Amino acid sequence: MPFTLRQFEIFVEAARDGNFRKTAERLGITQPTISKHIRLLEQNAGGTLFERNRGSSARLSARGEALLDEAQSILASARSVAATPA
Repeated sequence: MPFTLRQFEIFVEAARDGNFRKTAERLGITQPTISKHIRLLEQNAGGTLFERNRGSSARLSARGEALLDEAQSILASARSVAATPA
């Protein structure tokens, strides 16, 4: 399955918050939904994007750091295309 813009959006927001529960509350979705999107993105990216330890912040792994810049760029491009008049 290919990456989705929604997966990138959730990934970028989770990276910003460092806490899946906080991201879920802010986005108005459930924490398991955040985890599911991140898990699917990790499967497609070929590895772990966050280092997770129960009771502490989710920190980006090296792979996550590399993907974050790309995800932000892709989302900016998508916003630019959406804002372009037809």
